[in-house]
Amino acid sequence: MGTLYYAGLSGLILPVPKADLGGGLFLEVTYGHLFAPFMMAFQPAHPGAAHPAPWRAVSAGFATDIHCQLVIPAAHTREGLSDALETAWLIATLLRLRIGPHVRAAMISSAQISTESAKRDEGELWAVEVLPAPLIGNMRSSLTLGEDEIRWLRTNWQRASKLAGAHRDFKVLLEAYSACSWARSAGLALVELWGALQRLFTQGHQEASLRLSVLLSSYLEPPGIERRKLAERIAKLYGARSQGAHGAQTDDLQPLADSANIAARTIIRLIEHEGVPTRDDLFDMLYGV
Repeated sequence: MGTLYYAGLSGLILPVPKADLGGGLFLEVTYGHLFAPFMMAFQPAHPGAAHPAPWRAVSAGFATDIHCQLVIPAAHTREGLSDALETAWLIATLLRLRIGPHVRAAMISSAQISTESAKRDEGELWAVEVLPAPLIGNMRSSLTLGEDEIRWLRTNWQRASKLAGAHRDFKVLLEAYSACSWARSAGLALVELWGALQRLFTQGHQEASLRLSVLLSSYLEPPGIERRKLAERIAKLYGARSQGAHGAQTDDLQPLADSANIAARTIIRLIEHEGVPTRDDLFDMLYGV
């Protein structure tokens, strides 16, 4: 059997004391403040000893408030910490899809995240999603997780887990979308995001821009003017991706935001339909079969 783990989620507030997500997972209200101030020493340390004084504080670091913990039961952690980390990442990524990119699985613990547990010095704690997010900036306040989002998560997280395990291309798209939250370059994030979409929908064919815009818009919209508008938007955004691939620098983050929105729509539809469309499925949608 595995071990019970608790993942501290930042960037969101749970409006109820506890929310059952099904499959043994649930969210519950807690509080923790994760912080990592940087310090600097100026002399080498002797073996087994701390660096000698003087030490100086460095004006950088990381800090976030945790208002919610994800309880991961032993049934989902048979491989130990690695399974717990994978589950925490998946839930955090699905929350980023639904409520915003600032949600983090900031840390994980083998004991409850609570004052009582800390006083008893229980379990081990590991930092997880603590990288800076230079493109999206810092969020001033956490977002409330609404009833619709809780219901969607309960219905779909196990579908997403199964799909990620069965289809490597879907997992790559999920990873590319998640990575946008910590990207340092909009151009490189666009390359990664559209590369994942291209891998899923075109299998590396020539004329990738045209083929991807036609097939992806057919997957996301029914026949009509909205499908055509979306195809034109996708082709334009893929052009921004191409500029990034060739080293063009831009301060305009709108193409990345629009691309992430299209990726999110795609991921949500794939999860809710519990499968990745085949080439024949896509062409049936294209031709209205």
